[in-house]
Amino acid sequence: MLNPWLHFLRQKSLKFIRIVDINSRMSDTDIITLAFQNNAILITVDKDFGDLIFYSGKVHSGVLLLRIEDASSDDFLKIIQFIFENYWEQIPNNFCVFKNGKLRIRR
Repeated sequence: MLNPWLHFLRQKSLKFIRIVDINSRMSDTDIITLAFQNNAILITVDKDFGDLIFYSGKVHSGVLLLRIEDASSDDFLKIIQFIFENYWEQIPNNFCVFKNGKLRIRR
C-alpha cells in the first residue's frame, strides 16, 4: 500500500519511481542518473544530493529536497500538496529546497 503522499502524486497522474522498489542500495549518483534518464523530478530528504548537483555538476531533471526532520506521513502529504498547488511547474530542471514552510528555487 502506498503512503498518502505517494497516493496523492498518483491521483495527479504523475508517474513515479521508488528507488526502494528497484535497488535500496543504489548510489546517489545512480539515482540522479536514473531520474534524469526518465525525465523525473527527484524528491528526497537526503542533503547529499545538493553536493552532487552543485559540486560535482551532475545533470538532473529537477530535485526537490525536503528539509523536514521527523515529519509524519501526514506532514509529508500536506507539504507535497502545498508544493504541488503552488510551485510544481517551477521545479523541473531546478534544485529546490523546502524548509520552514518556504520553497527556495535555485536555477
